[in-house]
Amino acid sequence: MTDHLVILLTKFPVPGSVKTRLAATLGDIEACKIHDRLVQHCLSANQSPLWDFQVHYAGGSLDQMTDWIGQKTLVPQCSGDLGARISGAFLSGFAQGYKRICVIGSDIPELSSKHITQAFKALDVADLSVGPTEDGGYYLIALKAPHSVLFETMPWSTSEIFDATLDKAQHNQLAVHVGDMLEDVDHFEDWQKLAPLLGK
Repeated sequence: MTDHLVILLTKFPVPGSVKTRLAATLGDIEACKIHDRLVQHCLSANQSPLWDFQVHYAGGSLDQMTDWIGQKTLVPQCSGDLGARISGAFLSGFAQGYKRICVIGSDIPELSSKHITQAFKALDVADLSVGPTEDGGYYLIALKAPHSVLFETMPWSTSEIFDATLDKAQHNQLAVHVGDMLEDVDHFEDWQKLAPLLGK
């Protein structure tokens, strides 16, 4: 066990419940296949001996998750909105004794261990590190202490979430490091542009 933890938040791939904005163009089954590819890529691209790795999942059973992605450390997500689930992931990790925790999403083909390393390093001087997406959200958030206030009453799934996070941090006198801006896969146009990064 290291004292650094990376947590991937994801969903078990059930057609109609994942990548719904992609499904509007490509259909539920194809969108589900893309979700699978994105998660598998994320798992392979973000491992390191410098941190432990957990997958916090929604939907599906432990056996189904293991059949899907193999023998990983699997933790059911808590209930509630996205903020509650992110906050719950951090609280779980800190309760296990980890000193620095980074929560990531699975739909960022450009995300690599480099970005996670930068986020953890930034916590030497910052209270949190956030990696913004071009659509106004974020793909990564790292903390060295639980700050649940960052995830309460927030405009989730909007283009305002990154700015709202910065505002909330400033209001609570938390020092912020901002990482590289990356693109996520939400719409068909995103997939067309970013799919080559996943290889065959």
